[in-house]
Amino acid sequence: MNFASIFKNEPTRQSFSAGEILIREGEENEKMFIILSGDLEVRVGGKSVASLKEGDLFGELSMIDKDPASGDIVALSDGEFVTLDERRFLAASQQNPFFTMGILRVVTAKLRAMNQGCSEV
Repeated sequence: MNFASIFKNEPTRQSFSAGEILIREGEENEKMFIILSGDLEVRVGGKSVASLKEGDLFGELSMIDKDPASGDIVALSDGEFVTLDERRFLAASQQNPFFTMGILRVVTAKLRAMNQGCSEV
Protein backbone atom coordinates (compact mmCIF):
# COMPACT_ATOMS: atom_id res chain seq x y z
CA MET A 1 0.00 0.00 0.00
CA ASN A 2 1.35 3.42 -0.93
CA PHE A 3 0.48 5.56 2.06
CA ALA A 4 1.72 8.70 0.29
CA SER A 5 -1.01 8.37 -2.34
CA ILE A 6 -3.71 8.35 0.34
CA PHE A 7 -2.45 11.58 1.92
CA LYS A 8 -0.95 13.38 -1.11
CA ASN A 9 -3.61 16.12 -1.00
CA GLU A 10 -3.45 16.52 2.77
CA PRO A 11 -3.54 20.23 3.67
CA THR A 12 -1.36 19.72 6.77
CA ARG A 13 1.78 18.70 4.89
CA GLN A 14 5.02 19.60 6.62
CA SER A 15 8.48 20.08 5.14
CA PHE A 16 11.85 18.79 6.30
CA SER A 17 15.39 19.68 5.24
CA ALA A 18 18.42 17.51 4.60
CA GLY A 19 20.25 16.86 7.87
CA GLU A 20 17.20 17.51 10.04
CA ILE A 21 16.46 15.02 12.82
CA LEU A 22 12.71 14.36 12.81
CA ILE A 23 12.66 11.95 15.75
CA ARG A 24 15.36 11.40 18.35
CA GLU A 25 16.05 8.03 19.92
CA GLY A 26 14.60 7.86 23.44
CA GLU A 27 12.26 10.84 23.03
CA GLU A 28 8.52 10.66 23.44
CA ASN A 29 6.59 10.48 20.18
CA GLU A 30 2.86 9.97 19.75
CA LYS A 31 2.59 10.47 15.99
CA MET A 32 2.99 8.34 12.93
CA PHE A 33 4.78 10.02 10.02
CA ILE A 34 3.99 9.27 6.37
CA ILE A 35 6.68 10.34 3.90
CA LEU A 36 5.26 12.17 0.87
CA SER A 37 8.65 12.93 -0.67
CA GLY A 38 12.32 12.75 0.25
CA ASP A 39 14.73 10.23 1.69
CA LEU A 40 15.42 9.51 5.34
CA GLU A 41 17.58 7.18 7.40
CA VAL A 42 16.89 5.26 10.60
CA ARG A 43 19.78 5.24 13.07
CA VAL A 44 19.94 3.22 16.27
CA GLY A 45 22.79 4.04 18.60
CA GLY A 46 24.19 6.25 15.85
CA LYS A 47 24.38 3.34 13.37
CA SER A 48 22.36 3.39 10.14
CA VAL A 49 19.91 0.47 10.16
CA ALA A 50 17.35 1.34 7.45
CA SER A 51 16.45 3.76 4.68
CA LEU A 52 13.03 5.34 4.19
CA LYS A 53 11.48 6.90 1.09
CA GLU A 54 8.21 8.20 -0.33
CA GLY A 55 5.26 6.12 0.85
CA ASP A 56 7.10 4.71 3.87
CA LEU A 57 6.10 5.48 7.41
CA PHE A 58 7.78 5.72 10.77
CA GLY A 59 6.81 6.46 14.36
CA GLU A 60 3.93 3.99 14.19
CA LEU A 61 5.26 1.88 17.05
CA SER A 62 5.47 4.84 19.44
CA MET A 63 2.03 6.01 18.35
CA ILE A 64 0.61 2.60 19.17
CA ASP A 65 2.43 1.69 22.39
CA LYS A 66 3.35 5.19 23.69
CA ASP A 67 6.96 4.10 24.36
CA PRO A 68 9.87 6.40 23.46
CA ALA A 69 11.31 6.30 19.95
CA SER A 70 13.67 3.39 19.35
CA GLY A 71 15.90 5.29 16.93
CA ASP A 72 16.73 8.59 15.25
CA ILE A 73 15.06 9.51 11.96
CA VAL A 74 17.40 11.73 9.93
CA ALA A 75 16.55 13.45 6.64
CA LEU A 76 18.99 12.70 3.83
CA SER A 77 17.24 15.13 1.47
CA ASP A 78 14.56 17.79 1.55
CA GLY A 79 11.01 16.47 1.53
CA GLU A 80 7.51 16.50 2.95
CA PHE A 81 5.48 14.38 5.35
CA VAL A 82 2.14 14.27 7.11
CA THR A 83 1.60 13.13 10.67
CA LEU A 84 -1.24 11.19 12.21
CA ASP A 85 -1.92 11.15 15.91
CA GLU A 86 -4.11 8.42 17.39
CA ARG A 87 -7.33 10.32 16.66
CA ARG A 88 -6.44 10.91 13.00
CA PHE A 89 -5.22 7.32 12.66
CA LEU A 90 -8.58 6.00 13.87
CA ALA A 91 -10.46 8.35 11.53
CA ALA A 92 -8.35 7.21 8.55
CA SER A 93 -8.98 3.59 9.55
CA GLN A 94 -12.73 4.14 9.60
CA GLN A 95 -12.66 5.83 6.19
CA ASN A 96 -10.44 3.17 4.63
CA PRO A 97 -10.26 -0.23 6.39
CA PHE A 98 -7.46 -1.27 4.01
CA PHE A 99 -5.37 1.50 5.58
CA THR A 100 -5.34 -0.41 8.88
CA MET A 101 -4.37 -3.64 7.13
CA GLY A 102 -1.55 -1.77 5.39
CA ILE A 103 -0.24 -0.51 8.73
CA LEU A 104 -0.40 -4.02 10.17
CA ARG A 105 1.60 -5.30 7.20
CA VAL A 106 4.29 -2.66 7.78
CA VAL A 107 4.55 -3.48 11.49
CA THR A 108 4.63 -7.21 10.72
CA ALA A 109 7.38 -6.75 8.11
CA LYS A 110 9.47 -4.79 10.61
CA LEU A 111 8.98 -7.49 13.24
CA ARG A 112 9.97 -10.23 10.79
CA ALA A 113 13.08 -8.28 9.76
CA MET A 114 14.03 -7.86 13.40
CA ASN A 115 13.50 -11.57 14.06
CA GLN A 116 15.59 -12.44 11.00
CA GLY A 117 18.38 -10.19 12.27
CA CYS A 118 18.27 -11.86 15.68
CA SER A 119 18.44 -15.35 14.19
CA GLU A 120 21.58 -14.42 12.22
CA VAL A 121 23.50 -13.45 15.36
